[in-house]
Amino acid sequence: MYKTVLITGASRGIGRAIACAFAREGCRLIINCSRSEKELLALADELRETCHVDVLTSIGDVSDYAYMEQLLYSFKRRAKILTALEDTKLLFRQGESRLYNGIEYAVEHIQSAQSDGNIYQEAFSEIEKEYGCK
Repeated sequence: MYKTVLITGASRGIGRAIACAFAREGCRLIINCSRSEKELLALADELRETCHVDVLTSIGDVSDYAYMEQLLYSFKRRAKILTALEDTKLLFRQGESRLYNGIEYAVEHIQSAQSDGNIYQEAFSEIEKEYGCK
């Protein structure tokens, strides 16, 4: 069973070093910062590639209760939904089906964990559009 670690201020300095250390140990990560999105996303890509760990990124203020509630809820639900989408995506090849693009968008949207509302509704809206549901 993997441990999940929330690391704030992970885009640089001590937070970045802590994220790297936990990733090397195989932990799933929720990494956060409030302003340095580019650095945070680069770190997430690096850790996924080099340590082969699950990394959720989120930009926001951890002192905001509503933000933290959504972040933690998203990570809790994300594993099941994301795994199902990734498995479904394997059934298609890029360019072979327009659903591939919708599923790929949904996966990336959920992984980014950035939303103005319901992250899953936003993610699935692209699949619905590609499938012709709307």
